[in-house]
Amino acid sequence: MSKKLLLAFCFIFIAFQAISQKGVVSGRVFDQNTNESLIGVNILYGKGLGTVSDINGKYKLQLPYGE
Repeated sequence: MSKKLLLAFCFIFIAFQAISQKGVVSGRVFDQNTNESLIGVNILYGKGLGTVSDINGKYKLQLPYGE
């Protein structure tokens, strides 16, 4: 009985890990006229949630799937 219970727990744990994975959204922010990278641009995806572009204008967001 305990082996079956342990096996069931392992399957449930693995299933929760698979569900809680996150996707990555990344990109680059630049000036359309000069094609220069824009540093420190706020990229928001929700109220108080987001990131800032780096020195090369690049950003990366890790979001739960479905967001």
